[in-house]
Formats: sequence, C-alpha cells, structure tokens
Amino acid sequence: MSDRHPHPVPLAWRLLDRIEELVAALWPFRSGLAVGRAFLLPAVLLVGLLLAGLGIMLEHSMHELSLATYRLKPEYSAANYLTFLERPVYIHVLMRTLLAAVIVTLVTITLAFPYAYVLVRTRSRSARKFLLVALFLPFFIGQVVRAYGWLI
Repeated sequence: MSDRHPHPVPLAWRLLDRIEELVAALWPFRSGLAVGRAFLLPAVLLVGLLLAGLGIMLEHSMHELSLATYRLKPEYSAANYLTFLERPVYIHVLMRTLLAAVIVTLVTITLAFPYAYVLVRTRSRSARKFLLVALFLPFFIGQVVRAYGWLI
C-alpha cells in the first residue's frame, strides 16, 4: 500500500457504505413489504391520473354543447348517448373499431407467443441476443432516422 491510500477499499466504496448506513438509520421502513408497497406508488398514481382523465371525459359527455356559445350546457343529459345509439353510422364505426381491435389482438398473439417461446428456449446466447436486437430494433429506428436527419 502507498502512503496516499491507507485503506485497501476505494474511497467511493467507503462513501457508499456510509450512505447506506445513513439511509438504513433514517429510513422508517424496516420491512421488505413496505419497500415493495412504496414501489407501487408511481403505478397507483399513473392509474389514478388515467382514471381521472376518463372521469373528466365521462362528465363532459353528459353535457350537451350549446351551438350559440360553443360551451357545454350546465345541465346533465344523456342526449349524446341516445344520439350515438340511434344513428347507425356510429354503431357501424364502433363495430369496425372493435373488429379491428380483435384482429390486431389475435395477430399479435399469433406472432408474439412463438417468438417469445423461441427467445426463452434458445440455448445460444448469440442467437438470443440477435432475437432481442431484432425485437427492439424497430423502437430505435425513429431515433436513428432523426439523428441522420440532423447530420444532413
């Protein structure tokens, strides 16, 4: 050991150990269950925000639009829903949307399940890495194209 470094453990590791001791002393939760619940908080907040948005949309849909002021009338009404149910074009659009959702779901399951099965069962690490790169590459193509666009 040299005179500059009297400790065999690097300074960064010693600092991290001290920080960990400090957090352990100050952190009120000793249970792993409490820490697990704390990790759920962001998900609960996200779901709460999404449900709040849906609630606002539902509340707005219960008001009619005043054609004179283009503002929502203050009284509640089911007229928008009755109009939706009475007009065949709206029902037709809803059915086409639901059919498209079912088709996309079935195609996705048909393609994704065998791919995931092969990805998990393959023994070769290089083949597994190739399959993962092939899986995630489309997500990055937009970034690559944007980066090349800035170069031009």
